[in-house]
Amino acid sequence: MKNGTKPYTCKVQGNLNGSIAISMDGIPSLSDKYDKHVSNDLLLAIKKDLLIDPMGTEENNYKTKLIDRVMTKLSRSMTIYRSQASNLRGVMTELKLTTTVGASINRVFDLARSIDLHRSSMDSTKEEVVSGNKEGLIELGQRVRWRAKHLGFWRELEVEITQMDPPYSFTDEMIDGDFSYMQHHHEFKSLSQHSTIMIDHFKFASPYGWIGRVFNKLYLNRYMYNLLKDRNAYIKAVAENKI
Repeated sequence: MKNGTKPYTCKVQGNLNGSIAISMDGIPSLSDKYDKHVSNDLLLAIKKDLLIDPMGTEENNYKTKLIDRVMTKLSRSMTIYRSQASNLRGVMTELKLTTTVGASINRVFDLARSIDLHRSSMDSTKEEVVSGNKEGLIELGQRVRWRAKHLGFWRELEVEITQMDPPYSFTDEMIDGDFSYMQHHHEFKSLSQHSTIMIDHFKFASPYGWIGRVFNKLYLNRYMYNLLKDRNAYIKAVAENKI
């Protein structure tokens, strides 16, 4: 790299519901589509920051080469993503719950993203924060790692808030945990000043191939549905000042 030349910072960002966007200093954003059913390890690989040195002496020359290098890396990742996507199709489970809450949309939205309330609502599983944000209202880009007892064993799950549109929606996605894939999209619709519909879209995939699929159908689907149902009942009770 030429002395005195500042390296370009290339940031690659991905969202499981949309596209990958590449932004570089002084270079227009680039993007490409990918399948939404991908593993979190691959997502983290795409999202990490890259430091790439400019090449050549003319600005247009090294910018062009820089774009080529990034697009080559992205193309390779696309191949892995699509391969992973084909493995997950057919094993994905989606649960949908709709809860009507007698409170304003802002109040319900904040209660749903409250770490303190979540801990209280999961008292039956002795859920506790291991690392990350330990109290208050979680925000976009923040992470929290939970430890809880499920199915007789202590388990840990780390999630990140990957999307937020206050007070209408937010999404948390698994970064590390027992699932092959997990995404929880929270949606809120205002019916009136004192009435809100809370909609949960919970997607997950279990490991271990056909064994995992059978376990889902026989037990895990119902277990997760009831867990979400109990949590929503707690949010509703708090929002309506019943507890």
